[in-house]
Amino acid sequence: MNSFWIRALAVYALAVALTQKRGPGDAFKRARELVTATFGEEGSVAAGVQCPVCASFWLAWVVPRLPQRVVEALALAGVVVVVEKLAQGQKLEIAL
Repeated sequence: MNSFWIRALAVYALAVALTQKRGPGDAFKRARELVTATFGEEGSVAAGVQCPVCASFWLAWVVPRLPQRVVEALALAGVVVVVEKLAQGQKLEIAL
């Protein structure tokens, strides 16, 4: 698979995990709560931890710098996220 799509799936998986999932030991949930407690629930900083599209902008700068094996593992997780959403009948839409 093209390395662009591998990186894109990795960014997607991380963006969904960071903005919508609890994470291991509730790490993602706690990070979101800390950010919103510190910066408020409105504004661009809060959007960065609540909106997968917003988070993906910043993650797109980080993911290409990760080791290839980590990126590939995240890409596999991204595929699982897509398949899960489709299996549940959810739309895969992006609202910019």
